Amino acid sequence: MTLDIIPTMELTTGDKCGTKRKKKQNPDGGKKIKPPTAEELNKLRETENLFLSNMFRLQIDEMLKEVKPKQSTLDKIQEWFDKFSIAVLQDIDTTDYKKELLSNINLSEINTPFHLNPQNNTDGTFRFTKPCSVKIVGSHSLGTSILPLIKVDISIVMGKNFFHKKDYADEKYLRKKAFYLQCLAKELMKIPFMIDNDDVQFSFGSQSYYLPSLIVKPIGTLGKKCCFCLRVVPEKDIYNLHKFSPNINNINGQWYFNSSVENYDSKNYSTPYYNSLILQDLVMDESEMLLKEIIEINQNVQDALILLKIWIAQKNLGGIGNITNYILSMYVVYLFKKHKINKFMSSYQIIRNVWLNFGQSNWHNDGITLVDYESKKDNNLKLPLMSDFHSSFPVVFVDSSGYLNLCANVFKSNYIHIKNESNFAVEMLDNSNMNSFPCLFLTKASFLQQFDHLINFNDIKIIKDIVSQHSDKKSKLDLREDLALQFQQIIEPLLLSSLGDRITEMCFNVYQDSVVMGKTQEPFSNFLIGLKLNTQKANSVVERGPIANLPEVAKEFRSFWGEKSQLRRFKDGDVCEAVVWADSKAAISKKRCIIRDIVNYVFLHKLSISSEKFIYIADQAESVLENPFILPVGFDYGTGEAASLCCIDNFNEVGKLIRQLEGLPLTVSSVQGVSSVLRYADVIPPLSRTHVDNKKQRKTKGNCILAPTDEEIKIAPGFVKPIEGVLQFASSGKWPNELNAVKRMITAFYINLAARLQKDCNLTCQPFVNHIDIMKNGFVFRFRIYYPGEVSLLKKELMPDGMIRYRDTEESQYLERSMVQLPTLTSSLHGLSVQYPSYGPTCCLAKRWLRSQLIDNFHFPEMCIELLVASYFLQPEPFKVTCQPTIGFLHFLRKLATTDWFREFIVINFNNDIPKDHISSLECSIASQPKNSSRPAMLLVTPYDLDGSSWTKEGPSFTILARLMHLSRKALDIAEESLLKNGTVENLKQIFRPSLDKYDILIRLRNIMNPLRHMAVDAKMAKIYSLEPPEDKEKIPIVGLNPVQELLNVLRDSYSEHALFFHDTYGGNVIGVVFKPNVFNKVDFKVTNVNGQKLHKSSSNIKQVEFNLDAFIEDIDVHGGFIVKEVEKCNKSLFCNN
Repeated sequence: MTLDIIPTMELTTGDKCGTKRKKKQNPDGGKKIKPPTAEELNKLRETENLFLSNMFRLQIDEMLKEVKPKQSTLDKIQEWFDKFSIAVLQDIDTTDYKKELLSNINLSEINTPFHLNPQNNTDGTFRFTKPCSVKIVGSHSLGTSILPLIKVDISIVMGKNFFHKKDYADEKYLRKKAFYLQCLAKELMKIPFMIDNDDVQFSFGSQSYYLPSLIVKPIGTLGKKCCFCLRVVPEKDIYNLHKFSPNINNINGQWYFNSSVENYDSKNYSTPYYNSLILQDLVMDESEMLLKEIIEINQNVQDALILLKIWIAQKNLGGIGNITNYILSMYVVYLFKKHKINKFMSSYQIIRNVWLNFGQSNWHNDGITLVDYESKKDNNLKLPLMSDFHSSFPVVFVDSSGYLNLCANVFKSNYIHIKNESNFAVEMLDNSNMNSFPCLFLTKASFLQQFDHLINFNDIKIIKDIVSQHSDKKSKLDLREDLALQFQQIIEPLLLSSLGDRITEMCFNVYQDSVVMGKTQEPFSNFLIGLKLNTQKANSVVERGPIANLPEVAKEFRSFWGEKSQLRRFKDGDVCEAVVWADSKAAISKKRCIIRDIVNYVFLHKLSISSEKFIYIADQAESVLENPFILPVGFDYGTGEAASLCCIDNFNEVGKLIRQLEGLPLTVSSVQGVSSVLRYADVIPPLSRTHVDNKKQRKTKGNCILAPTDEEIKIAPGFVKPIEGVLQFASSGKWPNELNAVKRMITAFYINLAARLQKDCNLTCQPFVNHIDIMKNGFVFRFRIYYPGEVSLLKKELMPDGMIRYRDTEESQYLERSMVQLPTLTSSLHGLSVQYPSYGPTCCLAKRWLRSQLIDNFHFPEMCIELLVASYFLQPEPFKVTCQPTIGFLHFLRKLATTDWFREFIVINFNNDIPKDHISSLECSIASQPKNSSRPAMLLVTPYDLDGSSWTKEGPSFTILARLMHLSRKALDIAEESLLKNGTVENLKQIFRPSLDKYDILIRLRNIMNPLRHMAVDAKMAKIYSLEPPEDKEKIPIVGLNPVQELLNVLRDSYSEHALFFHDTYGGNVIGVVFKPNVFNKVDFKVTNVNGQKLHKSSSNIKQVEFNLDAFIEDIDVHGGFIVKEVEKCNKSLFCNN
């Protein structure tokens, strides 16, 4: 609200003496505040009623200020256009250009950016002449152009002496336009200080392959801010519009197909797509007037169109086959005419209504029109019927002339996708639990990350062969060299009929590169198909067809699926045709890719395309989770989900046995899991197997196998990871009030519990002071007992005056985190995994990538990774939750790369239990924090940790996060590029191979001393190990022994103040060492400074110490022993004096 200040008037009395009455003192310094205007009151009321957040309107206003060009820039653009107009209309010399037959034009001198097929035109002439006029049209003329690069559309209007009355037929019109732009570019390049001659190119944009525009940039700084798109259009009324009705033919089939080879009558075939290319130019003036009538005079409409343009760009919804900005502008005009929006609405209300109405539209079945039929009746015009348009185009939106379908080049699937995105945008606006503004307008949504599976064709030769063999004559005549539209018309119905309800959405993205002047461009460089899967049916192994007693339908089914079709009896007793794609016991990772199997089969048998001729993007990253060297008992390992499920089932069985025990001093009230495998998030889940080694005799004690001594160990034993859980007993008042007594009581419970399990359940158990280990079906389960009073005893502190106070200690916080928060989080994340089965494998991929960058659990705790991934699955906007772990992994990289960790925090809001007021207060506190704040670098807010710091206090640090932001940004770019260009597993694996250049020291490890060596990214093993089922009464194996991890712990305990240590937990054979910045500085000698130091030799009497690098390297050899293979000195500057 603006506050206008007006001065007060001086008041005098009617007194004879003329004395002035004393003025009252105004607390505002003699100024009055003007009351708010009606407009300001309306804005306040609108903000209160329409916006869920007060910030939304401010964000819109600020963004509009950012993207709108300044007036000085607009003035420079107009100044350049005036010079351009003079140059084109007056200065260009056309005397050197003579009239030539189109069939005689030398294509080596005057080329077109699109292919000419056939090259010869039997009639028609061309001569480069000056245009009648030039004018700015499009978004810039309407005031809706935006930064950072302003695109100014210029129409070059040619007269009737250029376009002849028969030029509309047989491509002559399109070829003459292309020839003219080529000549114009050559002439513009001759004019000094006009355009940047090194950046002249043809662009197809969102137009057809046959409608290129010439892109030129002004020379100097203006060329960095804007570009000009030059298009050739004819004068008004040069052709009658009825010649371009959708049921009219304007291409001679005898000319195009060469009638001497093939007798073909093209009069029976209409050319609606070709007609629409010419109609776009013929109705341009009428459409421009209609747009200016509504948009130019209404600032709110202009702002709404700018917002829609940003939304389209951020959602990556532009390009061939999509709803363009121009179509959206015309749709706004349509809504105005239908009184769905009006001039009194704000920009927010307009875009909301556009999204609402577009989401409810049905243009593929019931098209819309801008035609004013009352005015057309007066002119006695017979316009094409809507049925004519629907029979010619999949999506219909007729312009005001009644002849042009604005959506002629829009793919049906893309229209439905944008329709769904409009509904999704409204859902985000209505979601009070999120700030929808950045999701709608600030977040760039890669096409690759919007879908579950993608199919990429990047070889134009393959597309040409498919179109040549499978496109019908009508399409070939109408579309000719526009292969994108022809291929889409072939592939879309085939995929829809074969995939059916396994997919919910399909969308096409056609990449079309710009082409430099003088060269011919292919119709596209990449043809990408995105598939959004129906999670309920996508993984079904059987495609159920019609009942066998319906012969016609069954025959059609068999003819489509061929040899794959077979008769099967189902559980309901019906005998149906069916197609089986996988065994019901196949790995979950294989079932996730049944869609790929279907696509490969259909492409091969229907289009003769083998899987090597296109790229299928689905599960490339998941190969790093496979365990190819170990064959488990009873199931296919895949990516580990089946192994995790086996662990969960056995954990539940053990928990059930414990709860059913009778005769315990207290009843077990709950058994909760805490291990990551119980959340489906363990990269290497434990496997059921025998731990008996008949070749080696192991020492035992009690029910456990003892670990070998340092002298005995020559090869690391197999790594056995326990599955951990927490036991809680029913409340009782008999617990002691002293901490040590409580600990002894808990140990006594372990002993009692082990005895009862061995006696009643015949399980191998071993009690310890702090836990109990239980062996069942080859798994080792480790349980700890939680007594709530233990936390308060740890917090208890006796003051010198005898008073008792309670405050948090490190031990109490750790106990509360591991015994209260972790079980609750495990339960919530397990539920998330059940709801979204791709959550677990996505977590595993995220962990695998982080650890491959040598960022282990010390630097980035695994719970932080799981919560970070969970934040995407709980609030994925502006995306939708993916069911493919590879795509989920890309989202994790994006989240890691784009979050401003100093100013933002991550909310993991299970069941929306976090109050909005708390989130708001947390936002305010972080916004006001000083730069040297001591808070953790990462805040992960959950309903069980409202401060968000429980899991991030010890890591990651800002330094680690800065490094990871850089790495994840690079990894995301490389991953997307490799998936689109190559799509092989090996090519994607490069992001899992770390760079070792920046480390000061590399500690090379012996491979045989790493128990997880088989899970390394590039692991090579001599043989494949088949696991044997567990035996009865087995001893509990060595649990958790990892020599490499033990070495890391020792090094960190000894030298954490001097250096950072990095290692790949999953099979890494190197430890990277980076010294802290000030470690080599000399410091004064003190008793507290001698750790890792040596006396500095100096002539002065000042005693100083410096870091003892030689002793550090020697300690690595001593501590590492047989584990260390070599210590490599990488930073030569540190060792030049040694």
